[in-house]
Amino acid sequence: MSKFFFQLVIVIHVFACVWYFLACPLNECSNEANWMKHQDLLDSPALSRYCTAVYWVVATMTSTGYGDIHGDNSLEMALASFVMVFGKLLFGFILGNIASTLANAEIRRVKYEEKLGAIQAHMTDQNIPGTLQSRVMNFYEFIWNKNRGIEHGTLFYDMPLCMNGELCLGMVKDTLYAVPLFESTDLPFIRLLCTKVKPAHFYANEYIVRKGDIGQEMFIIRKGLVEAVTDEDPPEVIETFEKGDFFGEICLIHASPQKVSLRAVTHVDMLVLSKDDLDAVLVHDQSVATLVSDVAERLYPTPSKTK
Repeated sequence: MSKFFFQLVIVIHVFACVWYFLACPLNECSNEANWMKHQDLLDSPALSRYCTAVYWVVATMTSTGYGDIHGDNSLEMALASFVMVFGKLLFGFILGNIASTLANAEIRRVKYEEKLGAIQAHMTDQNIPGTLQSRVMNFYEFIWNKNRGIEHGTLFYDMPLCMNGELCLGMVKDTLYAVPLFESTDLPFIRLLCTKVKPAHFYANEYIVRKGDIGQEMFIIRKGLVEAVTDEDPPEVIETFEKGDFFGEICLIHASPQKVSLRAVTHVDMLVLSKDDLDAVLVHDQSVATLVSDVAERLYPTPSKTK
């Protein structure tokens, strides 16, 4: 919208300058018949004459003019005719683009509402409790307000692998290197691993994982606050995580039950790396796989080796 407005201002300014120039070439106003003499503006300040020219351009482009300012010679009449035709075409183009933009946004909204309707119907058919249905619908409404129907996780799938790696590397490189498992790995491995990290969003006050769930993912916080809480009622806060923190890295090595529950305090944006994705990357580099395995055995020994 701002782009169209800026283009319109430029066009109006250019036509106003040309209209002004026809009456006052090089700012030397002529006594011959012209629009400025007809309006008794020859002795007026330059700014007043320019504002009058702008008014004429706007009136002529948006309609056929009001007749209060009109061409008094052949050049002025020719310019007026051109501005009238050009104005209709320009405004038609701008309004068409605005209508197209709004229509495309509405198409995404209609498709998303169809999805929500199907989800609502399915939950009702399966006799899902009303409170849980409300939480599910609130989550999808939150996702719509955040993404407007665009799947951010698939935005870069058609990008060349090298470029996609550089893009993902810029987002999570420092965080992955801060994980003890990966701090000694080389850059090519981290670059490939970054492409496996997926975005995830969590609604405020919803649980990310619950104690006892079998964990297979590591979470990296991009925005928001997360609390580790007990199972008591009300739950007791054990630890708070914020932007840049990560948790669940042990689940990348051992798919084990979660020791605490994790709950979103605010709306949280995260990046998630799964055990399956890590294993898929390690297959391509045996030396890194051995290095990660050695570090994992030292930091997170298997239960059988701790007895």
